[in-house]
Amino acid sequence: MSLIKKIFSTAYDVFPFLNRPMATCACVSFLAIIILYSFRASALSLLVLFAISLFALCIITRNKKIVVISVLTLAVCASTVNEFETIKELNCLDGQVIEVELTAIEDSYDTGKVHKVTVYCNKSDLVSKYTKFSLYYFFDEDIKCGDTFSGFVKLSSLEGSNFKEYNYGNTVYLDCKLIKISEYLKSNSFFERVGNVRRYMISTLRRNFPDDISSIL
Repeated sequence: MSLIKKIFSTAYDVFPFLNRPMATCACVSFLAIIILYSFRASALSLLVLFAISLFALCIITRNKKIVVISVLTLAVCASTVNEFETIKELNCLDGQVIEVELTAIEDSYDTGKVHKVTVYCNKSDLVSKYTKFSLYYFFDEDIKCGDTFSGFVKLSSLEGSNFKEYNYGNTVYLDCKLIKISEYLKSNSFFERVGNVRRYMISTLRRNFPDDISSIL
């Protein structure tokens, strides 16, 4: 036990940032996420191993900094493992056509070939509430931030997608092709206000700055 404490004491001298719990937590969590991602097929087993190891470390060292780092690291790891499980469950829905109720959390935009918008799932028999979709459709329809509507969509896994990492980074785990809108429902007032603020900011920037500067801003 004294040897372990001596190792930690030496580590604090060699790496001064270890005296800062949040900085250490960030580094440890980063390494843990890399390990979990590399061995995500066994992520749950690794999470249990991490928990046992960190618990033992806390008991041995009885150091408050180690306890804080361990608790925060385990919270990050548990969230990561839950994310892997969510992705796995949603990927199983690949190719299914379902009826859903959705709320747009941004204005739709036209890429020239297809309209795209990010939406929340409000109601579905297969998908959990608040699951985020990257929605696309090929007919002319302007969907505004806050618009709530029901319709039929075809779900697609993001495996193999060129923008998988980008979507995952925004907690979007499925592409969703909108086949048709059945009806518009009462708008979500919160996201409607968010959309109004965004549009006001964008129009102000475009009105006061040249295109090349306003687009960057």
